[in-house]
Amino acid sequence: MRKTRERLGRGSILFAVTSLLLSTSAVIPAQAVNKAGAACTKLNSKAKIGKESFVCAKNPIAKSTKRIWVWADCLVANKSYIDGLASQKELEATAAKTISILNLDIKNLELEVATKEAEAKTWDAKAAEYIEKADTENTKAAELKASAAKGGITSVDPKFKTALQLALLDKKLTSVEINQLAASWSTTIEKVPFIIEFLSAEDRLKSAKSYLSGATNAQRKAAYLRSKDIIELKQSQIKRAESNVLFGKSNLSSLKSTRAQACDPKIWTIVSR
Repeated sequence: MRKTRERLGRGSILFAVTSLLLSTSAVIPAQAVNKAGAACTKLNSKAKIGKESFVCAKNPIAKSTKRIWVWADCLVANKSYIDGLASQKELEATAAKTISILNLDIKNLELEVATKEAEAKTWDAKAAEYIEKADTENTKAAELKASAAKGGITSVDPKFKTALQLALLDKKLTSVEINQLAASWSTTIEKVPFIIEFLSAEDRLKSAKSYLSGATNAQRKAAYLRSKDIIELKQSQIKRAESNVLFGKSNLSSLKSTRAQACDPKIWTIVSR
């Protein structure tokens, strides 16, 4: 009888414990399933929701500081935007400094315009002088060649020319010596004056060519002094810097738009299905 009571007593306790467990399981829900945008506890913990990766964090574009399951792509897009923002600030600061320096350079160059113009006019005058001298030499050369042609001389053997020039440089030739020289080159004493005129004409043509070369150089120097190429180059550099800033802003706007889409909870719901 006593043993029976003990068995019943143990049975009653077992029944009571079993009943308690059953009743408890009725009020305690099963472990919650992670849901995109739902609250979470451990910061930076990770979970797979659907086929996408989510992180327990604060939504970077929301005002709330609540920890929720945030789509991993949202955090990646946010980092890209933050990095882009820092780069844009640096770009704008560098561009502003560069533009300031270039504007100062342009201002100084513009102040030099008056001085350079006066110098350019000096070179203009030299060019005009050289051209006038070249014209004079060409005119005299034409007169000498015309005179030589009347004497029947329209060309001179280069060897005779060299020999005559060397002889004239060595000493003043007598008429006899000139006659001997002329004879050695199959010509006559009467032709020698015309030959000399012809050679003199060629020398003047060379002199005219030299003057024209000097005039061309003087004109180039004047043009260089008046040139605004340096100013225009610096102005183009300013435009390039401004263009880079605008491009950076456009790129930053794109990054911001991408972040807004990736951090929209509605998108999370779609991608986590």
